[in-house]
Amino acid sequence: MATDPHDTVTHALPTPGAGPQMRLVARNLIVTSPSNPRKWFDQAKLQELADSIKATGVHQPILLRPLPGDRVQETYETREPGQPLPEFELVCGERRWRACGLADVPEIPAMIRQMTDAQALEAMVIENLQREDVTELEEAEGYRILMDQQGMNADAVGAKIGKSRAYVYARLKVLDLCEHGKQLLREGEIDFSQALPIARIPSEQLQMEVLEQVTDGYYHDEPMGARQVQQLVRDQYMLQLKRAPFAIADADLCPSAGACTTCPNRTGANPDLFADVDSPDVCTNPPCYHAKEAAHAAQVRKQAAERGCEIIDGAAAKKLLQKTGGYLSDYSGIPGYKRLDNANDSPVKGKTLRKLIGTKVLDQSDIKPTMLVDPHDSNRMIACVTDEQARQLLQIAGRTEAQEQLAAERDRQAEHDAEAAEAKALIEYETAWRMDVLTRIVKHANDLNLGTSHRVNTDKVKAAANRLAAQRLAGQLNGDDAKLLCKLLDLGKVSPKDAIKQAAAEWTSPELLTGCIIALHNCHYLNGYRWDDDKREHVRHIYPNTELLAMADACSIDVEACKARAQANARAAAAEAKGKSTESAPTPSSEASADAPQPPLPHRPAARAGEGGKKAKAARGKARATDAPKTTPAEAAAGIAAALQAAEAAAATAPLARAGGDGDPDAAEDGTNPRADAQSDDAPSIRTRLTVGGWARVLSTHPFAQEHGQLMQIVRIAEIDPHSGHEIINGTPKTKGDDVCICKLAGDASMPDVEIAPEHLEPCNPPPADDEEPTPGADAPSDGATNGTPLVAGGWARIKRGHPTTSKRGLLVQLQSQIGDVWQVVDQAGKSRGQVVASFLDPAEAPQDRAADKAAAGDRPNIGAIVIVNDTARTPAQKPWVGYTGEVVAHMGDRAVTVKFTLSKRKTAQITFDHTELELLPTPADTTTEEQKS
Repeated sequence: MATDPHDTVTHALPTPGAGPQMRLVARNLIVTSPSNPRKWFDQAKLQELADSIKATGVHQPILLRPLPGDRVQETYETREPGQPLPEFELVCGERRWRACGLADVPEIPAMIRQMTDAQALEAMVIENLQREDVTELEEAEGYRILMDQQGMNADAVGAKIGKSRAYVYARLKVLDLCEHGKQLLREGEIDFSQALPIARIPSEQLQMEVLEQVTDGYYHDEPMGARQVQQLVRDQYMLQLKRAPFAIADADLCPSAGACTTCPNRTGANPDLFADVDSPDVCTNPPCYHAKEAAHAAQVRKQAAERGCEIIDGAAAKKLLQKTGGYLSDYSGIPGYKRLDNANDSPVKGKTLRKLIGTKVLDQSDIKPTMLVDPHDSNRMIACVTDEQARQLLQIAGRTEAQEQLAAERDRQAEHDAEAAEAKALIEYETAWRMDVLTRIVKHANDLNLGTSHRVNTDKVKAAANRLAAQRLAGQLNGDDAKLLCKLLDLGKVSPKDAIKQAAAEWTSPELLTGCIIALHNCHYLNGYRWDDDKREHVRHIYPNTELLAMADACSIDVEACKARAQANARAAAAEAKGKSTESAPTPSSEASADAPQPPLPHRPAARAGEGGKKAKAARGKARATDAPKTTPAEAAAGIAAALQAAEAAAATAPLARAGGDGDPDAAEDGTNPRADAQSDDAPSIRTRLTVGGWARVLSTHPFAQEHGQLMQIVRIAEIDPHSGHEIINGTPKTKGDDVCICKLAGDASMPDVEIAPEHLEPCNPPPADDEEPTPGADAPSDGATNGTPLVAGGWARIKRGHPTTSKRGLLVQLQSQIGDVWQVVDQAGKSRGQVVASFLDPAEAPQDRAADKAAAGDRPNIGAIVIVNDTARTPAQKPWVGYTGEVVAHMGDRAVTVKFTLSKRKTAQITFDHTELELLPTPADTTTEEQKS
């Protein structure tokens, strides 16, 4: 019953021992547990869960227990006015409970179970630890609660969750992070593998230092990786106790810290936490370690003062260590002293002087050790004695053998010091006289330059300087450059560098050889990329041959003529290679292929088995060797010069060549081949006969068949880079080694400019104007008629079978316009078919109505119709048949047509096409084998 005007009547609490209950519970009757280890909830994900609950409800009940009696007063005082008294405490499912509040869901399904505080706490922790998104801090806090409130140890906790004891200890150690480190871990700025090594540092101040280094970045402003953090902590914040100058078991050195052997900051105190550290005697508390170092140093200094020992400190210590670079090391030693506690200063290997002499002898003798304070570490003090004191102490201790060894070592050191002094004096003498000579040489050279000296022969000094410079540069040549220079100078092939040095000594003007070597160094073609500040990107850069061109200018060498000769040689070599490949090409077999036209054989001879071999190569080499006598370099140079002079003279006087003839568009009117003439030694090159603004026709050698025979006007010719000899098109060097003509298609100003190499162009006369009659015999268009019918605009013609473009052969086209002997044509569908030379056109009748030849279901030719395959056929099986004529033998579906091609008297092929890939011929055509071959 209600006890307050604002209270509401609640359901009866579950009866103890009645077992769990399942029912809907009002959300305002539930309070969270203060023991729940989960304190942080992702608000974005919590809102996602609320949206899901609002749409589909809660699918999994939460776990409650009746409100404990000790919380009744607390919940009564903290409830909001008008709200009922809570009846249940939330054990598991706080995230679902919070999401129901965001979704305004009044009731939530719950399981109510009687649980003690211990049972509830264990359920909360275990439930949270099994979540996938639990953070390492939440996990560690859960383990701490189980161990503190349930009395469990690491083994028991590990057994509960199925983890090892080392795993539990590693998670617990993260709780030792400073608050800043914990916040970085929660926010994901560092991960657990980075946080654990930092948490091992017991000092909060040192933890902050490491966190600052980790978050500031290591390389490229990126956070350190786990291994880098571990290395940093190990190197700078972990100290080896075996190297400590104090006794690690001394508990009185620093009473507040105690002995290192029992310190919890020693790695051996918790081996499970420091499983990755090799030694158990590693200190993880540097401040404590350094405090003990300072206490030990003060203790030693006090004891030394009480015994009357000399202490060398400050500037005196730095002066004493000048010979060793100002630093103390295990191997360098202290000049004039022997260290008592370093085995490297002992005459007996493996034992220190203190052990050899004995503590009793040291205490009873009148010899007091000297204490040297390290200039770079005031807490480090080294006990040492002079060499004489060490000998006396060994004698007192009865170490005769050690004493003799020490005396022998002293003699060896004295001998070594004498030799070092002698070597130093020799070096100083040799350096002094050489510097004196150099000083006088520079002074004389400067006086000669200023004209103030008359005692020295100027020519003699210049000759010596030039000769020495040439010999020095010759020694810096690599093997290939030295061989090349020897070949150019005809110095022989044995020991090229020595031969060049000898030439430098013999030449009367060695400075000329120096210039040759410098030009050789700079004669190579080098290109690469460099950063362009304006474009903000790397651009291709050709390194200029500055020294080479400077020597060429001094020698009055025409660099442009050299470039022209190189281009002429390259074209001649290309023409020769092309001629050889044409001669060696195999004759096509007269036997037709199985079902489709055969592709050409591979270009590489190695791709055809059974051809060539060692014997064939030897035979070919022998045949070439016997063709003509070998030409000397001088003869070759003279021949090239003569050919260039002849080419220039011919270019100035030769008329433009014309194209003509019906069969070969490359043939001139007189029956000669102008391309072959252009490649000969006596004919001008194509480049010299092609001029800007002139006209030319595209030859059949052009790679793109659709350009064959077209008339072009040359807009410009590509420029030549002055350093590399390569063409520059739009500012970009090309590597083809040939000029490029930029051409415009005749009669079509809308078409973009095209780039065509000169070897694919034949100069010709310009086309006649619209109101001008063509000149007889000068590019006059052929009427193309075999029956006397002329070609007229608007008329029809059929492209001959010999046309170089396969897709145009046999097409019926309509003539649109004429420029010279070139016609612009369209097909029956009105589609442009480009330009066709009149010699490849036969006048034809206009196409008739083909309605009778079309199938009723569509635009398909009837069975028995003769068709030609157009260039819209694109599948691998169809493409080889473009331009071929066949007979329709079957229909398939609404659009497909099967065409039969006659390959020979006994062989045919049937291919299926779409009817749009075929063009109907007006009359049946003869499809014999010879016709198909053509």
